[in-house]
Amino acid sequence: MFAHFRPSVALLGALLLPALGGCLSVSWGRTNRDEPLPSERLAELAAGRTTLAECLATFGAPERVEEHPVAGGAGAVLVWGWLDERDLGLSVSVPVTDQNSVNFDYRTLDARTRGLVLFFDERWILAEWRSGLLSEVAADVRRRPALVEEDA
Repeated sequence: MFAHFRPSVALLGALLLPALGGCLSVSWGRTNRDEPLPSERLAELAAGRTTLAECLATFGAPERVEEHPVAGGAGAVLVWGWLDERDLGLSVSVPVTDQNSVNFDYRTLDARTRGLVLFFDERWILAEWRSGLLSEVAADVRRRPALVEEDA
C-alpha cells in the first residue's frame, strides 16, 4: 500500500497541514494603466536639441514633474509611466495562537511599471533621457520637500 508513497509528497503534506486551519487566498488580475509611449518617438529624442515643447507635443502631459538642479540654475525632470500586466497573488494566514497568526503575502506586479524620464536644463532643452523599468530609471529623481506653513 505504501510502495508508491513518495517522501516529497509526505513533506509537502506536512508543510501544508498547518494551513488547513488557516486561510489561503489566490488572486489573478490584469492591470492596464496609461498607454506605452511610441518607441519610434523615443528614437527621435536628441539630447542637446529636443525642446520641452516638442516633448510635450509628442508625449502629452507627464505623470510627474520635478525640479532638477543643474549648473547655471534649475531644470526639470518629467516622468511618464505605463503598465499592461497580469498579476498573480497568493496570501496565506495560519493561526499560531488564539490571538496571533503568521501571514504571507506575495504579488508579482510591484515593480514592473515601465516608464520614460526626461531631464531638462535651465533653457528647457533635453539634457538626458532614460527609458525602462520606472523603479530603475527614476530611482534618483527626488521629490522636492514642501514647506510646512505655520498657523498664526
